[in-house]
Amino acid sequence: MIIRKNIITLLICIVLPCISFSQNEWATRPKYAPWGEKDRNVTNDKGKQGVWKYFTRDRILILKVSYKDGVKHGPCIKYYSSNGQVREEANFFYGKRDSTYTTYYINGQVYTEGFYTEGKKTGDWTSYFKSSGALKSQGKYVANKRVGEWTFYSSKGYKLSAGKYVNGVKEGDWITYTSDGKVRETIKYISGVAQLTEGAATTTKKNTKSTIKTIPKKPPVKTDTTKAGTKKEAPKEN
Repeated sequence: MIIRKNIITLLICIVLPCISFSQNEWATRPKYAPWGEKDRNVTNDKGKQGVWKYFTRDRILILKVSYKDGVKHGPCIKYYSSNGQVREEANFFYGKRDSTYTTYYINGQVYTEGFYTEGKKTGDWTSYFKSSGALKSQGKYVANKRVGEWTFYSSKGYKLSAGKYVNGVKEGDWITYTSDGKVRETIKYISGVAQLTEGAATTTKKNTKSTIKTIPKKPPVKTDTTKAGTKKEAPKEN
């Protein structure tokens, strides 16, 4: 009999916390959700839990995000309110962006692709043009700062410029190109500041001189020295 009572007491101790947890958890219909929406936003005494959905007043889904104990944790998807297209796909790890990250133009074309680690951009990042989807830029990030070689392209597909970043700023020679791939200009950077080369300085001086026009001097204007109010005498007749 005593053993039976002990078993019942043990079961109560195990089950009671679960019942208590269930009673402290509640689900609400997402605000402005369409009438047919079956998913619910769940909250308990530790905060938001699971997948939450957010809608505009026009009942258009604009955000779907995962929570754990009140902080973002897991997939997070943003949508354009105008057409419902995916705008951003991210992942969170206890409130900080982590893992793959992708953004999209309103037409569905990929805008940027990259990677986050503990809330900071890291690794290879690329961007694309809206209409053609052609490559726009590519390079690396470390702790939210551009590093190493970066290359930028025109919408027509040819290389526009290329150079190196150090700790988020341009460093060394940066080269710009013409549409046929020839070098247009090379600019040297030190700590993000462009340096004026001797050749550039000479050219600037020549260009400045060539644009100066010589203005001819006007002849001196003769002024009447006769005082105002003084009458001139008529010549005398012989």
